[in-house]
Amino acid sequence: MAANDLSEDDYYYGVYVPYIERTDPIIEKVQIALSVLSMLMSGSVVFILLYRYKQLVAGKSFVHYILMIAISDTSVAFSWSFGYTSGIACSIQAFISVFFLKMSWFWTVMLVTQLTSFVIRRRLLCNTSVAHFIIWPINIILQFIIFYNGSYYGNYTPGYDNCGYNDELNVLHATIWDEMQDILLQCSLIVCILCVICVTIYSCYLKMADPMTAAIVTAVSEAWSTVILYPLSMVVCYLPDQVLGFIGVISIQKTGRTPKHYVIVSNSLTLLILLYGMLLSLIFYFKNKEARLEYIKLFRNIFKRDNDDIELSRPSSMIDHLEFGRPSSILSIESTTTNIVLNL
Repeated sequence: MAANDLSEDDYYYGVYVPYIERTDPIIEKVQIALSVLSMLMSGSVVFILLYRYKQLVAGKSFVHYILMIAISDTSVAFSWSFGYTSGIACSIQAFISVFFLKMSWFWTVMLVTQLTSFVIRRRLLCNTSVAHFIIWPINIILQFIIFYNGSYYGNYTPGYDNCGYNDELNVLHATIWDEMQDILLQCSLIVCILCVICVTIYSCYLKMADPMTAAIVTAVSEAWSTVILYPLSMVVCYLPDQVLGFIGVISIQKTGRTPKHYVIVSNSLTLLILLYGMLLSLIFYFKNKEARLEYIKLFRNIFKRDNDDIELSRPSSMIDHLEFGRPSSILSIESTTTNIVLNL
């Protein structure tokens, strides 16, 4: 965001920033290229899941969450493919990217917390409908609340980085909204990390409490080894830029200016965010054999002009019939967690 790149007449949390630096134009070109690639990869996940919704998504809450993450990441990549723009295009880019970045974080947190609850408590926190009822209103409120104090979507330093928040009357308002979004991201990262820790401790507890639970621990580990890739990808792609932002704030408070080449390094680390959608796409295709088979079937029909609907065999799974949000004590942890792997 542009919160750390202020003009000579601006202040950052009351601290005067005496200079501003432009980013390397090569970074913008790399961003556009990565945005297009990320849009194609994440978009392919969206396409195959919607094209074969009944076979791949219906009745599978976890796959539904992955679909929502893919839609969000595709939208972010689309907006960032504009480059470092200005004017109306800047406002459009800011509105889309800010909304769907938060949406991606929310659905990732939902995916991880739901599976954590499922592994430990053998039931989910809520069903898919409730998840939508929670996430959409919160995100919409956060999206439009910035207009309350006169801020809007744009960029007060056009051409320096991706567009985000702006306020011509008071730049401090825009920086505050920018920092609030960073706090939201940091909270999402913390939740994901805590979920990983909880499941790890739970697995150790099972192993120590009763040696006979070794098979259960193995099943839990198999399921978690798949899903843990999603929050880990989020940490890898988002954490570096957050750490740099923290360093920038400390530098401003101590010296009154951002570190040298801060904008260039920040924009370079922002490119990692585009890798998030790409990584999730690779994880999805690597772990979901059924999705790969559906794509093979699709391309076979396209190139061979064969329109016959050939049914693909897929493994039966108890989780297909599980009423999410209700007690599932009738199912063993070993069978259900193993079947999660088949559905992810």
